[in-house]
Amino acid sequence: MVVKINMGPNKSSADTIYCNGKILTVDGGFSIVEAVSISGDRFLSTGSDKEILQTADKDTVLVDLAGRTVIPGIIDSHAHPTWAALSELSGKVPIIQSLDDLFDWISGEVVFRPTGEWIVLPYFFISRIREQAYPLLRELDAISPEHPVFLNGAYSGMVNSKALEISGLLSREIHPGILLDSNTNKPSGIIRPEIFPLLSYKAESIPDEKGYTVALESLLHRYNSVGITGVTDGMAGVPEMDAFQRLKKENRLTVRINTCVVPDFNDGTLSVDDVLSELGSRNSGTVVSLEAVKIFLDGGILTGTAAMREPWGKRAQGLFGFQEDDFRGVLNYTQEQLTEIALAVVKRGRKFTAHCTGDRSLDMLLTAFEEANKVRKIAALRWSVIHGNFVDSITIDRIIELGVVVECQINWFYKDAPYIENVLGSEYLKKFLPLRTMTDRGIIAAGSSDHMVKNDSITSINPYN
Repeated sequence: MVVKINMGPNKSSADTIYCNGKILTVDGGFSIVEAVSISGDRFLSTGSDKEILQTADKDTVLVDLAGRTVIPGIIDSHAHPTWAALSELSGKVPIIQSLDDLFDWISGEVVFRPTGEWIVLPYFFISRIREQAYPLLRELDAISPEHPVFLNGAYSGMVNSKALEISGLLSREIHPGILLDSNTNKPSGIIRPEIFPLLSYKAESIPDEKGYTVALESLLHRYNSVGITGVTDGMAGVPEMDAFQRLKKENRLTVRINTCVVPDFNDGTLSVDDVLSELGSRNSGTVVSLEAVKIFLDGGILTGTAAMREPWGKRAQGLFGFQEDDFRGVLNYTQEQLTEIALAVVKRGRKFTAHCTGDRSLDMLLTAFEEANKVRKIAALRWSVIHGNFVDSITIDRIIELGVVVECQINWFYKDAPYIENVLGSEYLKKFLPLRTMTDRGIIAAGSSDHMVKNDSITSINPYN
């Protein structure tokens, strides 16, 4: 019930009072109160109904919660709403749980799409299907002989022969990013991300400004429906920042947004100053802000490309098609480059973070953090590790000493633990996201979804519910 009340002289500047509820404050004592007063976008006070109602004036709006529970808004510390908002504009992304599901979906696309049109499945991870295996190239070719197929796994992928053919990748010396079948020494169909730009597939164009803004607003309302009121967008550039700003300007933004900008420093044309000056003007205080400079340090655990201390091993070799017995994943920066970037960011008093999935890449990142920490205490700048999937006791000690945040994806316990044990073994599983140990020792392990594809909160590639 919402009523306007007149309760005597003005005793506060509260716009709204919520009362007669169970309000979880999540303060130091995890206290539960009956009422709370709010002014604008700030809480003023909490307490009993009697205490808080005494502060109301004639303009205060009173909301009777009728005994219902109120929780603080949930902050998703790492997601990709600007990607996810576009992922189903042209049609639903299928739910693939087995190779049979995959084959059925491709067969349907072959019937539906004109001959020669690309069939693309975004964010296909073999670790999350029943067989935990890629299809064979001959299986894809048999189902789709005339349509190029691209199974995009972000840090690895698979294509059929038609995709290689029309992209001109069979008429030249085989690129090292095209993995070969160990038996035939011919392309297996599995490709590394450096091949993605060489494919003749053209991504669907982003909708116009209005369409993009509407799609983003719709997804943010879905976030609100499960209690999310704050998000860090893990990869936002100028168009994405501008879309958030349009929503804010029109009073349609229902989620506080922090963003990470992800420059590619490897080409030698960008500096940290370039990046910060390009996007810094798009900050708007506490509602839409540029939070961090971010890099992708390694690949992913779901594609066998995370940078690991130990070789991925025979099981992973068979699953992902790499031929090197000592393959330890992919690194996008050297230790020297990484430290140089970290020092440039800390000298400008900004936050630095990195996509970092393997234990070797985490070792490197913390080494760079330690050098930056000598210049300025990075804990005050809220530097963080994104993912940090494998953490042992020595690594925990280093994280505690630095005071950095670890942005964890809790749903990966349910999605990926069986795969990790199967491929990397029980010892790696023991140090996979040890949240209890980290939190007991005082590390801030920020929960996040890494939501990026599909709109539904449960059936998304990375669920956010």
